[in-house]
Amino acid sequence: MQLAQKQAFTERMSRIQSRGANTCGVVHVGNTSNASSSRRVLDKNEMGTLSRASLMFKGLRSAVFQVFFLGTCLTLYIRHVGL
Repeated sequence: MQLAQKQAFTERMSRIQSRGANTCGVVHVGNTSNASSSRRVLDKNEMGTLSRASLMFKGLRSAVFQVFFLGTCLTLYIRHVGL
């Protein structure tokens, strides 16, 4: 690294450590054009907290919405085109 780059990096590190303005708390070294958002990692206990009943309810709700949407689309198509 050149001297100017080292100084800019040191200044940025000091801003981040002091929680200054315009810092996101993450230092990207190298390819900075593909900065991704951080993802939360779940524990095994957190992943298994959904009960069978809640999963069944979510599936049923999804199915009802899909049937409603497709029925509406089919009705509008039949009214528009006719049989």
